[in-house]
Amino acid sequence: MLTEYNRQQKQARLRREIDHFKAQVDLYSDRADSQQKRCYTTALRCLKRRVDSLAKLK
Repeated sequence: MLTEYNRQQKQARLRREIDHFKAQVDLYSDRADSQQKRCYTTALRCLKRRVDSLAKLK
C-alpha cells in the first residue's frame, strides 16, 4: 500500500516521463529511416505504459 506522499511522488515521476516520451514521439514522428522508426516505436510503447500506470494510480 502506497502512502499519500509516495503516490504523489510516483504520479509526478510518471508525468515527467510522459512529457519526455511525448517529446520523443514528436521528434521521431517523420520516421525517415529505420533507426528513427525504432526510436518512434519504442517511445510510443513507453508512453502507453506510463499513461496506463498513471491511470492505475488514480
